[in-house]
Amino acid sequence: SAITYVPPAYEMSMLHSYKALNYVYNSDLEGALVEIRRANKVQVDALADNQTQINDTIEQAQQHYPSMSNVTRGIKNGFQNAFTFYLSALLYQSDKQYDDAYIDYKKALEIQPDNHYLQQDVMRLAKKQGFNQDLEEFERRFSPLKPLHANHGEVVILVEQGLVPKQDEFKLRLPIYTSGGDARFYSLAMPVYKDNAFIANINGVNIGSQNLELNPLVHIEALAAKTLEQQIPARVSRQVLRLVAKEKVRAELARSTGDVGNIIANIYNLASEQADTRSWLTLPNQISMARSSLNAGSHTLLIGNHAPINFTVSKQGLTLIYLTSINNYFNYHVVQL
Repeated sequence: SAITYVPPAYEMSMLHSYKALNYVYNSDLEGALVEIRRANKVQVDALADNQTQINDTIEQAQQHYPSMSNVTRGIKNGFQNAFTFYLSALLYQSDKQYDDAYIDYKKALEIQPDNHYLQQDVMRLAKKQGFNQDLEEFERRFSPLKPLHANHGEVVILVEQGLVPKQDEFKLRLPIYTSGGDARFYSLAMPVYKDNAFIANINGVNIGSQNLELNPLVHIEALAAKTLEQQIPARVSRQVLRLVAKEKVRAELARSTGDVGNIIANIYNLASEQADTRSWLTLPNQISMARSSLNAGSHTLLIGNHAPINFTVSKQGLTLIYLTSINNYFNYHVVQL
């Protein structure tokens, strides 16, 4: 109860990403770029700090921890967020900083290599910037590059769905040895994600006769579960130290007050053992994207059973439509980048 909550890297990168979007909605590209650089720095710093050392005791405790692989979806770490990199690339492209945009498109593609929109974005900028060797490599790996018509513009659709799950409590029983060599089993209260992986309700959008499939950019539940998985050594270490201290208190009470003190100490141990399940619960569960080249002019986007969304595409321009669909709540923003 007394431990200060330190937001994990994935929460901080999302915080700066949302602040960047707020600047975008207010037509302040410079402010948005400042926040998106902060979001990217969070990920760079987290990557540098991702080396940890754990001892045999903690490794043994980890073996009894429930697997969260059904939620983590096989991701490498809990802080690299393709959504943040993609938003960064869009803003750099809007500001005509094409080299920086290319770098962040590539970072997003490394995290989501099967996203065919990202594949096209990377190849298109590689061609524009004259990175012919990169372009040849990408063309071998992916489908052919689709050229943009001179009188067309582009629309980028980002869709938030669901809410990130809350953490549940899990009891991990470990032996703590007394000074006399007797083993006493204590329960560690630890957080865990038990739910199955999120399945999106909306998998596509329609613009005129085009049916655009949504490709995932980030599963935030996977980042949350992977972050928790990576925190297990430190959390178990802290809890084991607490248990050792509790056992010393219990032994002293038993020595000084007999069975009554022993009973009181055991009751306290049970009552005070609660898992720290704090996290940012209003984050979306999944953010997906679609991107399309359209004739300059007015268009209508249809998504699910919601009212049509009218928007305009300018010649060689970039239009961002940001949609939020969480339970019964639906909202959107349309911005010319």
